[in-house]
Amino acid sequence: MKTDHETNVLYVIECFDDNERFIKVGTTKTTINRRFSGKKMPYHWRLISKVKCHYSHSLKVETLLGDELEQYEPLKKFGGYLECFKISDLGLVSRLSTEMLCNLEGGL
Repeated sequence: MKTDHETNVLYVIECFDDNERFIKVGTTKTTINRRFSGKKMPYHWRLISKVKCHYSHSLKVETLLGDELEQYEPLKKFGGYLECFKISDLGLVSRLSTEMLCNLEGGL
């Protein structure tokens, strides 16, 4: 069971294949490579940003981004596919996730 003060990683990745390109925002207690190893991720991906933070803070940022941005629903489903956004929002996602986390953490 996760606690509010457990360290977590909030990440932003770009997911892509021959037909799609989008952003995925998520949290993980493990490494991002392990999170998407094997068949867990049906897309190629590259890391945009990551930051360690409290578990509760990373979940709040995920929720706030979902409220602020238009979701993108990938054609191929995977764990966390509901936390995806249009690639055109990449700059905004990166900026907002950092600003929101700084506000929650009281500054990084």
